[in-house]
Amino acid sequence: ELADVAELYAHPRHPYTVALLSAVPDPDPRVRKRHLVLKGDVPSPANPPSGCRFHTRCWLREQLGNPENCVAEVPVLRDLGAGHLVACHHAEQISDSVAREAVQGSVQADAGGSRAAAAIVVPDEVPDVLPAEGDSVEPPPHLDAPAGA
Repeated sequence: ELADVAELYAHPRHPYTVALLSAVPDPDPRVRKRHLVLKGDVPSPANPPSGCRFHTRCWLREQLGNPENCVAEVPVLRDLGAGHLVACHHAEQISDSVAREAVQGSVQADAGGSRAAAAIVVPDEVPDVLPAEGDSVEPPPHLDAPAGA
């Protein structure tokens, strides 16, 4: 899945992306988050499964009754709009509410002890992590030391 960072966090559309986002820890210790635990073994990269490489562990395929096209056809990377690219036969089945339930499936205790759904926090601005073209980049000090030093 390829998309702008804010778009990806707000609208994940690949089952693996949803599972990854559900595993992101929350820094608030009062928030208890439900994680999407993938079943099965990770396939061998030397002998990948047929069709979609994720189908052997896909929670969405299981929910949809194990459609055969996941096993038989490699999904193409397609644009769902606004440059959001996904390689999943059933990406449209992952609505915002399905993704929110899977990713946000967490609860937070308030001062009164009641529970309320916690939300994904999507930053308004994502900081640039790559240097601008032409900027010099200094290696971290530990990488500057000569070998064997």
